[in-house]
Amino acid sequence: MPDVPNAFDAGLRVLFGDPNASTPAVYLTADGARPTALRVVLSEPSDAVQGTTLGRVIADSLVAELLVSDVPIRPAAGARLVLRGKNYRLSDVTRSTDGRVWRAVLSAG
Repeated sequence: MPDVPNAFDAGLRVLFGDPNASTPAVYLTADGARPTALRVVLSEPSDAVQGTTLGRVIADSLVAELLVSDVPIRPAAGARLVLRGKNYRLSDVTRSTDGRVWRAVLSAG
C-alpha cells in the first residue's frame, strides 16, 4: 500500500471498520508469535469444481479479505485466523491488483 493515505485507503478503512460489513478476527503468523487483532470481510463464493463423474459440482468456500496495512507481509503457510472462537488456516493467498487487500481461502483447523 502506498505510504500516503488516499481516498481509496480511507474508504477501505470505513468498510473494514463497519460491523455490518466486517467481522472481528485475530491474525496469527505461522509461528504464532505476533497475534494481531483486525477486522476482515468474509464471503462465501461458490466455485464450480470440474473433473467429477457427475460433471460440475459446486464447492462452497469461506474467503477472508484482510487489509495489507494490517498484515503487511504476505501470510505464509501455516498462518491462521481466529473468527468467532474458531481457528481457520489461510490458503491460496492472493493480493488485490491495487495491492491494498489480501484475499485468502479459509479452512477449518
